Amino acid sequence: MIKYINEELTDIDELESENYTLELQNLRDKYKDSMGFENVERSIEELPILLECKDRIKEKFDLVLVCGIGGSYLGARAVTEAVKGQLFNYKSGLKMLFLGNSLSSNHIKEVMDIAQGANPCVIAVSKSGDTIETLISFQIIRKFLMEKYADYEDRIFLITNQKSGRLKNFKSAKECGFFKVHEDVVGRYSLLNNVGLLPMAIADVNVEQLLKGALDYKRYLKDVDLKDNPSFLYALSRKKFFERGKKIEILCTSNPALEYLLKWYVQLFSESEGKHKKIIYPNYLIYSQDLHSMGQFLQEGPNDIFETYINFAHNPIDYKVDLEEINPYYYKDLREYSLNLLNQKTIKATKDAHLKNDIKTSEISLDRLDEYNLGQLLYFFMASCSISSMLFGVNPYDQPGVEEYKSIFKDIIR
Repeated sequence: MIKYINEELTDIDELESENYTLELQNLRDKYKDSMGFENVERSIEELPILLECKDRIKEKFDLVLVCGIGGSYLGARAVTEAVKGQLFNYKSGLKMLFLGNSLSSNHIKEVMDIAQGANPCVIAVSKSGDTIETLISFQIIRKFLMEKYADYEDRIFLITNQKSGRLKNFKSAKECGFFKVHEDVVGRYSLLNNVGLLPMAIADVNVEQLLKGALDYKRYLKDVDLKDNPSFLYALSRKKFFERGKKIEILCTSNPALEYLLKWYVQLFSESEGKHKKIIYPNYLIYSQDLHSMGQFLQEGPNDIFETYINFAHNPIDYKVDLEEINPYYYKDLREYSLNLLNQKTIKATKDAHLKNDIKTSEISLDRLDEYNLGQLLYFFMASCSISSMLFGVNPYDQPGVEEYKSIFKDIIR
C-alpha cells in the first residue's frame, strides 16, 4: 500500500488525533454533497457500459479527439501518459489527441490537419457544459465532421451534466453517445469517473485495475487510525511546513511520463486551496532534467520551499551503462552500472544538496508504476487535498475566483 514518509513529522498523540478526527468529520458532513470522488464503487458499477462504448470506438475509428480543459482534460492525459508513456501515439494504431484546452488557432489547425487524413471521432468533456475553450474547439470539430461525414452524429461522444449547459444540446439518440458527470463530482476530482475513464480506456489503460487500486486504498483508510493515515499525514505535514515558513511545495519525479500527473496535482491543490493569501503555492519539477535549469535556484536561492518526491520502488525496465567510459577519473571500474540505481543516487544527492539550503523533503512511496498503484496515488492525492484544504480553513470543492476572468471577458468581448 502507498506510504507517506516524512522523518520530521513528529508522532501525533491520542488527544490530538481525536481532535483532528472530530474536526475533519464535521467538515466532511458539511461538504458531503461535493465528495463524489470517493464513490469509486459507483464508477465500477458504471464501467461495463463505458467499456462497451470503448470497444465500439476502437473498432470504428483510428483517431480520437478529446476536447476538454482543466479537470476535463488533465486527468485523462495524466494517467494515459503515465501508463503508456509520452510517445504512446507512436506505438498504437488508434491515435488520441487533446484539444479544447486553449484558444490557440495554431494548435487547433495542427490537430485539424491530422484529422483531415484520418477517420476521427470526438469526445467533448465539460461538467458545466458551458466551458468556452471546449465549446469553441468542439464547434470547429463538429462543423468539420458535418461537412465530411454523413454519419457525423455517430462520431460525437459527450460527457457532461444532464441538467444545464450548451454541450448537452448536442446529445443524440444514438446508443453510448452520452455519459453524465455526476453532480457530486467536482471537475478536478473527476478523473476516476466517466470524465477520465473513457479516454483512458480507449488508450488501453486498464481502468479496472486503476479503480481497484483506488478502492483498495479507500478501504485501507477506513481501517487505519488517523495517525497512520497516509493522506492525513501528508496534509498535516504540508500545514506544518507552511507554519515553519515554507510557502512553496515542489512535487518531484524522475520520470518524464509523469509530467501531466504533476500538472494535475498543481490544478488539484491550487484550485482547491487557493482562496486566501496564507496558502501553499504548488509547483513541480522533473529530475534530473530540471536540475539543469532550476538546480542553482534551489541550491542558493530562497529557501521557503519544501519538496515532495514520488518514488516507485520497483522498475522492471533497466539498462547497464559504462560510467568509466563517460569519465574514467570519477567512475573508475563502474562499467556495468544500473541506470535505475544511478537515478536513485541522483535523487539522493539532490535531496542532500538541497537540505544544505534548508529545503526539506518528504516522499510518497509506491511499489511500481502501473494502473493499480496509480489508482492508489490518485485517490491518495484527492483525499489529501480535501483534508489539507480543510486544515487551511477553505472549501476544497468550490472555485469562485475562477469566474472573475470570465466575467471580465464577457464585459470586454464586444
